[in-house]
Amino acid sequence: MYLTVNRLERYIRAVTEKYPDVWKTLAAFWMRKGKNGFPNWPGWCFVPLAASSAIISRETNISGPLPLDKLADISIIGGLGAWRLTKGIYRFHPDIFNAVWKTPLEGKMPVELLYRLPQWCVYIEAPGKEVIGKAIHGFFAFLEYDLETGHAELRFLIDLCEGRLVPLVLHLSSENLVECIDHTLAYTRKQLEKVGMSMELALSVAEKFCPLTSLDVNGFQPLISSMLYLCSENAEVRNPRNASETPGKPALKRTKKGTRLFPAGAVTFWELGYRTGEEIRRLRQGEGRSQGDSTHKSPSPHIRRAHWHSFWTGPRKGPRKLILRWLPPIAVGVRQEE
Repeated sequence: MYLTVNRLERYIRAVTEKYPDVWKTLAAFWMRKGKNGFPNWPGWCFVPLAASSAIISRETNISGPLPLDKLADISIIGGLGAWRLTKGIYRFHPDIFNAVWKTPLEGKMPVELLYRLPQWCVYIEAPGKEVIGKAIHGFFAFLEYDLETGHAELRFLIDLCEGRLVPLVLHLSSENLVECIDHTLAYTRKQLEKVGMSMELALSVAEKFCPLTSLDVNGFQPLISSMLYLCSENAEVRNPRNASETPGKPALKRTKKGTRLFPAGAVTFWELGYRTGEEIRRLRQGEGRSQGDSTHKSPSPHIRRAHWHSFWTGPRKGPRKLILRWLPPIAVGVRQEE
């Protein structure tokens, strides 16, 4: 627990040392949102990454395109800037997390589900998992709004066990999440072709700076599934220290200079899937096997894989709501009461 907190706070301190006015500038950018001709953006985005890019250019005296060694800082500033306002760390029940991580994205998975993320940026622990072929502690996830194009993006900051953050981006260019993954990978290959860069060279550059080119569909899937759980209707989320509390956006505070945002004073740990996880654990340990006097051989107790289920509710001619539910591994061959 404390190792995670110390590591994430260390990332924030590193950015602060590199760009001293970074958090103050982001707050000022947010306060001007939609005022006096200043750009506006959706409420699911804290501050567009255009602000991060401007901060880097100003504090490094760079005009024009940023060099490769600065590109990663754009996402890092944006992600950490949003996360420090709530400092939510989400911890899955081990048995639930393994199931969620492996839940495939199949069929129509509407992008709009992602806009229900409970906080501007979340950190999800992922002990023992790998992304882009590297061991990770976890990852940050947040939504970006491109001021130039008006397009949305899902951004990740992968917390590598080797002690650095690596940004990944998923372009939300379609209404279907599965298609977004295909479009993002195709876009990456097209951009490489434009500059005449081979995949081998791109991977070597990406290894150091921004390795989205080394990611494939299978790499994106567990990250997105973990996020979708937070956005699902039946997500089990609790603060073990305050059962009545639920995650949300930071509270605004009135000051002499107007409404302000202040960073969270401490980290909040959120437990995910705590109830269903214990049920699955009991089943895996062999509890609840079929019993009875019947001579018919019952199927061996097993668990069917988890899957996503989405549907619309509400009147056909009125306002309707899209519901997403994560259906946990289904127990087969156990007692009826289980």
